[in-house]
Parts: sequence; structure tokens; C-alpha cells
Amino acid sequence: MIQLLPFCLFRQEGLKGGDRMAIKVRQKSVDYIKNLISRGRVDLESSWEFEASDENKLIEEKGWDVFMNVHIAYDDEGSEDAKSTYKFPVAKLKGDEVTVFRHGVIAAKQRAAQQGYDNVFEAASSLLEMIDEKYGEEEDEKKKEKGIDIPTVSFREADIERKEEDVFEVSISSVTPVRRWGYWEVLEHDRSAIVDDYLKAGIPVLVNHDRDKIIGVSEGWAIRNGKLYVQYRLSKTAEPWKTLIEEGILRHTSVGYEILETEVADERDGLLVVYVRKWRPLEFSFVSIPADISVGVGRAKEDKREEVQKMEAKEEMKEVRKEEVPKMAERIIDTIPAQDLAIDKNTYSLKRVIDALMEGKAIDGYEAEIHQEIEKRTGKPAQGVYVPTSIFTRVTDLSGLKETKFYGAGEYPLAGILQKAGAQVVENTVGTFTVAVMGSYPAMTWGTSGSAVDLNIKGYELAPMTGFIWTPFYRNALKQANIEDVIRKTLSNAIANGIEKAVIQGAGHTSDQPLGIANFNLGTGTEYAVKDATVAAWAYSNLVTKTFGAVAGNIEPEKYAFLMNAATFATLKTTVRETGHPTYIVGQDNTIDGFRVLVSANVPDNTVIFGKFDELLVVTWGAIDLLVNPYSAAPAVRLDAYVYVDSAIMVPATFAVVVKSP
Repeated sequence: MIQLLPFCLFRQEGLKGGDRMAIKVRQKSVDYIKNLISRGRVDLESSWEFEASDENKLIEEKGWDVFMNVHIAYDDEGSEDAKSTYKFPVAKLKGDEVTVFRHGVIAAKQRAAQQGYDNVFEAASSLLEMIDEKYGEEEDEKKKEKGIDIPTVSFREADIERKEEDVFEVSISSVTPVRRWGYWEVLEHDRSAIVDDYLKAGIPVLVNHDRDKIIGVSEGWAIRNGKLYVQYRLSKTAEPWKTLIEEGILRHTSVGYEILETEVADERDGLLVVYVRKWRPLEFSFVSIPADISVGVGRAKEDKREEVQKMEAKEEMKEVRKEEVPKMAERIIDTIPAQDLAIDKNTYSLKRVIDALMEGKAIDGYEAEIHQEIEKRTGKPAQGVYVPTSIFTRVTDLSGLKETKFYGAGEYPLAGILQKAGAQVVENTVGTFTVAVMGSYPAMTWGTSGSAVDLNIKGYELAPMTGFIWTPFYRNALKQANIEDVIRKTLSNAIANGIEKAVIQGAGHTSDQPLGIANFNLGTGTEYAVKDATVAAWAYSNLVTKTFGAVAGNIEPEKYAFLMNAATFATLKTTVRETGHPTYIVGQDNTIDGFRVLVSANVPDNTVIFGKFDELLVVTWGAIDLLVNPYSAAPAVRLDAYVYVDSAIMVPATFAVVVKSP
């Protein structure tokens, strides 16, 4: 039983009772967009951005009505004359013509799904379908939109049938879909679908997919009644598994196969169905629990009516492909009140999760409970296994008298430098997170009655940007019993480094990234942008002018810091402040005039960032989605991790970015 404590996970807030705003579909805009599509005014390829310059150009050249018409939704509590009232733009000027952008429609659809606006999601979906029907978009584009990650190697279980002494036969073919992590998989069983080079040479028989435990080899194969049968012989030394087979206790095998060609053709229970059109059997392994119970023991005895069985198999495949299942948005929903999982960090084993995924088996035990609980609450099936971020701050009792904290490269989600500089972190966020980006600091007024002072404020909506990173591990390392902390630390370092790079130099939401410090500009005025400047050379006077002299607020050394990479640090450490004086820009105490100098490899070359880092906000959502690919980094195993992060600067005027020109 899992103990539940207060927790925040993924939740997107939308048009459900009591929401903060009422976003409604603007039917006049939808009709306008449909008219543009029918007239062929569609851009199918270009990336999508809709900035203040696009807004202004549209209004200046086409008028206010057209500006409203390119937005498919609006806030019914907003002012009719305010640009901020109109939401989800999908068209803008391209040359002299108002043009619908396919990627703009996709962006609106995805954003609506993220925020839970079902009505907008449906409207955008209908527009996207109209575009794709008219212009014949390929299925692989739809697959990319869904974000399915199909492995190159997979496994499925079957049953064993004894043929003669030491020779056994197994059927591994079935039209029954097998549930994978995030989709259904159907294997094709035509002769042309199976690449038989390994089968002809004889594929090995293993135990638990362990390549070091070979106990037999295949000796023949055949396709009968739409199923693949493989005969294999066990070694004379294959005890105790041979005895277990003879006694009827061990009855199942798992086949490992390489996926060569796939096609996404249907949906089932809200998940895509992936048809494997071409595949290569690689090996068998003895297992205890089958995933596909429609094949195996006694199947050959049941297949007497060969032609009938073939017809039934074909009809079943047709039914799978024709099955109508309501489409489910690829989005995160609030299924139960937000709660925290009381993770026992010493009981949880990341190694057990990796071992199971590496062998193509479902996770079980404590780790499965945690994964299932997170998946249930988010309402979003994991691509792999949900791993709680809290395990990356594991506490290990080494002596029985004291506890030693494990931090990896710094407490997740940051690699250390940004936290050291003072960045604020909000973990386990619920739904979207709108931060007030201020053009200046609030001013205090005095007097008994008090009075409000207007501020330049812009709401900036943070949303879970999906980051992906992979880390290799050799199999012999993963077999070590005491490898748990090494796995956590290595994975933590990789994730943390990727997040730090995005927070520093991310390109923004139009590129599915956080809007990093070096690029932070909301496009609505200089007060909402980080100061930026270019210098011809690293000179003390230039640096002071462009940093101390540029930023806002009280420039206090304990609150502000410099951030640069090692090469720039080395240059400033050896560049004199003034000709003829043996003092350098970066002093012996690694400060510039008392301001800390911090070093990160994620700062671009010839770039110096100066700022009040406690105005930097980093937000994370939920757990890490972990997958294991046993073959793609051969001879190593590849760990794939997905994280959900965004960031913002609450007072951009407190930051400056200085770049030395080439």
C-alpha cells in the first residue's frame, strides 16, 4: 500500500467549472480560416511564430477585423478592443496575403490540449483535418505530431510445445495487439514481413534475455496458419530449465525481435496502433509470464482447419484496423486531487526498472506501484516508466549513525550553478503557471491612505516543455549489485546539464523550449527584454558599462553575479583592467569588483551574463519518463529520459547579456 501525502503533478486547467478565465471558440474566425484553406492560402512547411510585429503588421495592413479573425478563440471576460482578448492565432501575413500556417494550427491544437481547452482543441483538430484532407499529409507527419517513440528492438512472450527429446517448438505470431509503453503493437505475419537471415543461421536460446546464458539454438522455422513457428534444441547442460520444461512448470518463452518498418494506422483505447510491417527475430528467452496469451502451447493441435484459421486471422486483423475508438488528446488532465507520493527512496530501485525494460518485461513490485499511481493521476500513459524525481535526492544511511545525502550534480532539476547563483525553483507544478513579468520593481508609496502605482506588467505563461536526453550504460555495469547510486548520479548529471543549457540559452516556446536567459524577450517593449550588447573586445570599461551601468535595481554584490564559460573566464582572468597595471578583470578571488563569477559550460562562447539570479524562475512538472533501448547504442544500453520544464525572468531589466563580436 502506498502512503499518500499532499502532492502536485501534471494538471492542465481549462474550461471546466470555476476556471480562471472562459476561453470560447470564435466561430466567425473558424469560418474565416476555413475559407482561407478552401482557397489554398495555406503554408504547409514553414515554422510558426506569431509575435508583436506580426500583430502590428496585420492590424496596420488588414485592419482590426482580420486581426480578430486569425484567432480561433477569445476570452469572453476580456475587452473587445484589447489584443490580449484574442487567443490561439493560426494565420498571419505572408507577403501581402493572409495565410494559414499548418504548424500554427498544430501549435494551437497542442497548446489547447496542454491547457485543457477541449473546445479549442476540437476546433483546431477540425481545421487540421481539413488541411490534411485537402493537401494529403503523410501518416508519418501525424505520427511525429503524436510523439510516438517506437523502439528498434522489442519482445513478446509465447508458450512452448515439446516436439521430441530436447527439441521444442514455439509459435510467436498473433494478430492480437500487444500494449507497449504508450501505444499498441501489431506484428505482421506474412512471409515478406519476416527477415530470416538470423533464423537461417540459428538464433540463440537465452535465460531472461541474458546474452551470457545461452542454453540452446534454433534449428528450423515455418509459417503456418498466419503464425511463425520456430523449433529449437536445448543444450545437454541446460539444467535446471530443461527439468522445469519437462515437468510442465516452465511453459513460456519471450522472443526478441528487431523492428525494421512500421506504420501507424489506427487508434485503440486512445492510443495509436503501430503495425510492424517488417521485423527480424533475434533470440528466444525463457520467461514465466506471457504477455500475448493467444499463442503457444497446443496451438498446432488447434490449427487443423488451416484455411479457416487463415481467414479468421485476416478478418481479425481487419477488425483491429477498422475499430473506431474516440480520439484522445495527447494532453495531461487532472484526474484526482493533487497528492504527493511518499517515496521510500531506499526501497525504490532504478536498477530494477532498467533491468525490466532492458529485458522487455513489465515492471513489477514497488516501482510498478509508483509508476501506476503517477500514470493514473496524470491521465497520460508514459512512453516508458514514470520515475519520481525525488529519488535523485536520495538519503542513504551509511553508518547507522548519520545520513549522507546524494545529490548527483546538484539537487534536481538544476546542475548546481544556477541554484548557486540564486535561481528560484518551483517543483511539481499543477497546470500552466502564469508569472507576472515586470518592467520595473514595484514602488512603495507613503501616507495613511496609500495609493497604487501603475507597473508595466505582462503575464507570461509557463507550460511543460518536453526535454529528451539519452545516456549509455554497458550491460556488464548494469549487472553490478551496487550500481544504483552510479545510475542515479549519471542520469541526474545528464538531465541536469540539459535543463541548465535550456534555461540559459533556450529558444522559446515556438521551438518547444524554455525561453532562456540569453534570448529572453517577450517582444512587447524593451522593459520585457534582457539587456543585450555587443563589444569589440573584452575591456574592463566596456564590461562595466554594459553590465553594472545597464541593469535596473540596487546593484548589490551579494545579489548579482556574472556567469560565463571556462574559456571566457580564462580570458578575463588574464586580461588587465588598465594598461600598465598588473590587475585583471577577474581578480584573484574570482570576482569582478566584488561580484561573484560563476562558470558553466552551457554559456555560449564569448558571452557574459550578468544578473540578479533570484529573479530567474525555473518550473518543473511531475516525474521523469524513462525508457530503455537495449540495442540502439550497442554494445551499450541506452537510457532515454523525458522531462517537463520551463523558465522565466520576472524582472528582465535586472539582467544583461554581453557578447564579444568575432
